[in-house]
Amino acid sequence: MLKFAIMKILTFIIAFWIVLTLSSCNHKSYPSELVMVDSISEHDTRQAQAILDSLKPLMNNADEPTRNYYALMCIKVTDKAHKQLPADGTIFNLVSYYEERQDKRMLPVAYYYAGRTLFVKNNAPAALGYYQKALDLIDGKDDFLRLRKAVYSQMGYVFFYQNLFEKSLNMSRKALSCNVKLGDKRGQIYNLEDIGGYFSDLEMNDSSEIYYKRALNLAVSEKSEELIYNVCTQLAFFYVNKIKDYANAKKFYDMALRCNGNVKDRKLLAISAKIYDGIGMQDSAYQENLRLWKFDNLYSRKAACRDIAKYKIKKGKGEEALDFLLKYEDCLDSINAITATETVTQMDAMFNYSAKEKEVAELKVEKANYQRMMIVAVAIIVFVFLLLIVVLLLMRTKTLSVTVNTEKRRKLNLINQLIETKEEKRKQILDELHNTDIYKTINERLKDRDVRNKRLSDDEWREIEAEICSRIRNFKQLINENCRVSEHEYRVCMLIKLGIPLSCIAEITNKSRSAISLTRRRLYERAFGKEKNAAECWDKFILSL
Repeated sequence: MLKFAIMKILTFIIAFWIVLTLSSCNHKSYPSELVMVDSISEHDTRQAQAILDSLKPLMNNADEPTRNYYALMCIKVTDKAHKQLPADGTIFNLVSYYEERQDKRMLPVAYYYAGRTLFVKNNAPAALGYYQKALDLIDGKDDFLRLRKAVYSQMGYVFFYQNLFEKSLNMSRKALSCNVKLGDKRGQIYNLEDIGGYFSDLEMNDSSEIYYKRALNLAVSEKSEELIYNVCTQLAFFYVNKIKDYANAKKFYDMALRCNGNVKDRKLLAISAKIYDGIGMQDSAYQENLRLWKFDNLYSRKAACRDIAKYKIKKGKGEEALDFLLKYEDCLDSINAITATETVTQMDAMFNYSAKEKEVAELKVEKANYQRMMIVAVAIIVFVFLLLIVVLLLMRTKTLSVTVNTEKRRKLNLINQLIETKEEKRKQILDELHNTDIYKTINERLKDRDVRNKRLSDDEWREIEAEICSRIRNFKQLINENCRVSEHEYRVCMLIKLGIPLSCIAEITNKSRSAISLTRRRLYERAFGKEKNAAECWDKFILSL
């Protein structure tokens, strides 16, 4: 009897375990209409939205998994239709829901749209973290190809806004590979355009041209005027800005214009103005820039203001030119303010991305087998043994170290004295330069409101060089020993040495503040390599000569 009772209890436990296991492995089957929305939203958002609208009244009585799947599809269709994603926190509730249930099918989708929601809100760090989480779950799985290519593309855009063009290029190539496997020609065209753009940013124009033309050939084969227009505008900008090939730029501009119903939108006006200016038709370029100025877009207005001001200067209309230059400065200040905010976000994004890589590495270490743990243990023992040897050697050389440190302190004090002497000499030179006639002339010129009167003649530039070189021998040679400089770059360096403010240097050289900042940064990077505050470091270098 006892044996029979034990067997009966064991049978009940086993049966209960089997039922529990089967129920936990059972995937919820969703309504066929929602599954259809998931499928068609990639190419027909209107029909997908119509289905969602028809299902909305039924959701009040639906079970929790169906309601959540419906909410996720609403977010997906909104995103595919290029509409503003909801900011009510729904997506993050869905992430928590699928994380709790460890739903490997829906969780990566929720992660992706959490990333999209954060990215459009300019929170790139958190967005990149969610993209990486999605990729961790689906990387290498061909049944998630569409989601993988979307994640790769979005990560490419995040890296692009961080100016990490090589990483962007790598992500776009992975997205392209997914679209090739899917046979998605439209997706391939967008990827080829992105790759062409990233090569252009890397100054690899030959490769950029190849990928843009591959995108155009594919768009033509698809007979899509929308896609042809997109690629042609990219090609026209490429030939205008990078190659200065106005004939080819005009060719692709005309193709884009036809595809756009012969309507000149913001992009086409910008291209047209550049082409007219490039071929010497300044009056036509001026008319196009006037139309471009009316668009409510900072970048378009900035470019239009700059070119209109140049045109007014050539026509001798100084007051009108000054008005547009001031408007140009306003646009530039607004853009710089935006860029500064984005730069902080981009740096934070890189930190989050590195933290995620570290987290993945730690998870891999935790899953290592016993043999690997033994190797680590042996390595630790060897390290400790070597450390003991080093300690013993340090103890033996303690007396010598004290002597060496004393000598180092003596040399350091001597170096500090030399630095103080050189700093006094530098201040003396700067004071002498500020008392020169040419420095006083420059200060008087800067008070003049007429931009043209702020320019310096060749004789005045030679006078500046003579004053500097009379106090600093081989000034130009000292600069060229670190990096070769052009005439414009050398003039910027001379003005820095005179202590002229950045905004005034821009006025004297007829360049924008951003252009002068870019010149200083590039000079430092050519001479010494990349640095966080390269422009300011270059100023310090010039002032130290």
